[in-house]
Amino acid sequence: MTHAESNNNPAPTEIVKKEITEYIDYLTTHGNLNITTENCNDLAFKLKATVAKYVLEYQHQPQQTPKEQILNTVGKLYNTTTTCKYLNITQEELDKLVDDHLILKLTDRKGRNGYPAAQFKNGKIRPDLQKIIKTTLDFPSPLDPTQPFRTPWEVAFYLTSEDLRYGGRNLAEHLDKYPEKLDEEIDMLLASLNTSACYC
Repeated sequence: MTHAESNNNPAPTEIVKKEITEYIDYLTTHGNLNITTENCNDLAFKLKATVAKYVLEYQHQPQQTPKEQILNTVGKLYNTTTTCKYLNITQEELDKLVDDHLILKLTDRKGRNGYPAAQFKNGKIRPDLQKIIKTTLDFPSPLDPTQPFRTPWEVAFYLTSEDLRYGGRNLAEHLDKYPEKLDEEIDMLLASLNTSACYC
């Protein structure tokens, strides 16, 4: 391999180091991360500890099937009967919530329904996530205004996928910890939907 080819195909270790360095630079530039003489050694230790935890706990985990990967991201799903009992509502009331985009229902290729447990708390639908769900599913597709622009599965992944913006948490966890951020998240969501719709 020539030197030029090596630059075009960097080693995996170089890719990891580059991504980490760029992310730290981004955080310090935007004021999210403050590195000082007092905290630099502690920060370096914690970053090394994170890598060590990955080596010990995650690196050698068995490969997951696509189905396992989906469930690992979206989390536990309640069936219809369990959801009705949890919310203390009837099947008709549950169907109305689905139609009004006030609850997230996922349907697999075999027609089986599931309701992500992440949207529930203390026997109720979380109002913050309900607002995210409704905002997203109410947004019409520019190709067919009678249909939502995003599918329920896309909404589920949007709520439950880990994100560096939230310190490795997902949006559901982030809003649970910082409920005052809801309006900001709604604004960013609408901006993203409008931008994506422009390219259809």
